[in-house]
Amino acid sequence: MEDDEQEPLTIYRLSKVIFIGPILIAGLGTAALWYFWTSNLNLMNNLGPMVMGLARYESAYPTLFLVTRILTAIIAMGFATNVLACLIRYMTTELRVFSNRVLWRTGFISRDVFTTSVREIIGVQFTQSMIGRILGFGSISISTRGDDQITADLISGAPQASRTIMALKHGANPL
Repeated sequence: MEDDEQEPLTIYRLSKVIFIGPILIAGLGTAALWYFWTSNLNLMNNLGPMVMGLARYESAYPTLFLVTRILTAIIAMGFATNVLACLIRYMTTELRVFSNRVLWRTGFISRDVFTTSVREIIGVQFTQSMIGRILGFGSISISTRGDDQITADLISGAPQASRTIMALKHGANPL
């Protein structure tokens, strides 16, 4: 069944809370990058009196300076890639609720789609932590006949999604 046959009643996406970790790590990485790129790494003046024999390594300081900048730039690109991967996950994961079916789609390169009819739904389990209540996200598990189950974690608006699905199951107007 194609998605374009009818318009979904509601679309639920991942919560924006998935960006907290990658952005925090990227911010700390950027701060480290800024420190290494703006400091002159003059180790001789800072550590010279404390460590004996450091003078013989003084000729390696420009190379150490360049290597440190290259490594921090590579690490910063890794942080940016992590944030980009999180953005792609956010944009490509959704729970669509139609009047007669529920569709869970996830993935960008490898797409996973799970569709179930509203008639096949046995129940909806809704889970929300204290932080989830504060930030407005939760997880829902939709059990169907047989062994099939849709588990949607970190969904924004999970309480409303579970209410909508159960209202459709019982034939009520979900909106």
